[in-house]
Amino acid sequence: MMEYRMHCVWIPEHWLMAVMLPVLVLTTSTAIAHERREVGPYQCVVGFFTEPGFEGLKNGVELRVMQTETQKPVEGLEHTLQVEVTHVPSGAARVLRLRTIYRDPGRYTADLIPTAPGQYRFRFFGSLAGTAVNETFVSRSGGGQFDDVESSADIQFPERVSTMREIQSAVRGTQQTAQQAQDALSTGRSEREGALGGGDSLVIRAHEVEMERERDRYLSQPTWVVEGCREGLGLAQIGHSTPKVATRMESRVKDPRRKRRGFEGQKPTQTRTIERLLSSQ
Repeated sequence: MMEYRMHCVWIPEHWLMAVMLPVLVLTTSTAIAHERREVGPYQCVVGFFTEPGFEGLKNGVELRVMQTETQKPVEGLEHTLQVEVTHVPSGAARVLRLRTIYRDPGRYTADLIPTAPGQYRFRFFGSLAGTAVNETFVSRSGGGQFDDVESSADIQFPERVSTMREIQSAVRGTQQTAQQAQDALSTGRSEREGALGGGDSLVIRAHEVEMERERDRYLSQPTWVVEGCREGLGLAQIGHSTPKVATRMESRVKDPRRKRRGFEGQKPTQTRTIERLLSSQ
């Protein structure tokens, strides 16, 4: 016949506390970071599904509902309750539907990825087992008991990545800069068009007298251009002297008494040559 003996092992008390403390912290941290409140005959526990919550990381609204006297979980609230989530600093709000958690009756969540740090507010509305509900819970910076959402910059490793909020801010800044450049371009074009159409603007064009001067620039007669300009401008006078060659040609044309060589009163050169040959014979 086999005998069984029990051996007792003595463990120092401070060692036991060192082993049990982390277990207690892990099992009760979620409940400590949540807010408990009695709503009629029911007890509600509200907070983030994961606390502390970080921006850009998947999280959610967590709700536990039990009967106050029996601690029995209340089921079926995913059909009768909704939650409005508000980011208090920006005022952005959104209504989410609750869903159940597998094999955990009386516990509900609404999936959420918080994209900005700071204070959040949860408002549950609808009916709870026939009882009208409109309860609001706020995070710690607003006087509540569950944690605010924290920035994820301190826990990023090995490289820090830009958050969606920072990317959107950069995109908005680029769009504003492009719009300002486009507005400035449109304004400059309008001012140039107005300057060309205004009465006080400077318009350069060729006057008829000057065009005649350019066309007859190489004729023998002298050209004199006297142009009166608008008030504030001077008087311009341009003169061209008659070339000497043109003067001689003019004198030949204008003097009818002068005979040209080879014509009036003179025989052609070939005729004189023939006459000299005949006379020599």
